[in-house]
Amino acid sequence: MILALYLVAVGLDVATTIVARRAGLREGNPVLRIAGRWWLPVRLAFAAAIAVIAISSGAEWTLVVAAALYIAVAAWNVVQIVRAA
Repeated sequence: MILALYLVAVGLDVATTIVARRAGLREGNPVLRIAGRWWLPVRLAFAAAIAVIAISSGAEWTLVVAAALYIAVAAWNVVQIVRAA
């Protein structure tokens, strides 16, 4: 259940980032900004690494924290998209 919440949060972040980039907004994460057009595979690799480390170490609670952060980023993306419109 926690992993599903985490995956939904990552999906929301990716979806809102795609919409924001199409609206002409800039990526806020400097690592992903450097990645350029490869931002999506880099973001998904980071998300997968976080999930693997959290599950293998038995610290699933970190997925809840990471999901909350991803949801916060997705919400901020929505705010920026609305402001740009």
